[in-house]
Amino acid sequence: SEAHRVLGEQFERHSIVRIYEALTWKVPRPSDGVIALSIGRDRQHPTRYSADSGVAKPAITEYQVLQK
Repeated sequence: SEAHRVLGEQFERHSIVRIYEALTWKVPRPSDGVIALSIGRDRQHPTRYSADSGVAKPAITEYQVLQK
């Protein structure tokens, strides 16, 4: 289908935008910003990802607090 083709092209060009929502224990400060750190598997917890990783891929994460 056309949608499948377009989605495949976006993955190839690495132009996919992913949106996640998360619950946090404390309110992040500042309440919005950009994190430009590479992300890879956490060395101590292999099922998790972290910015402090030996083998990591470049990533840019924009965030904002939606509700307090």
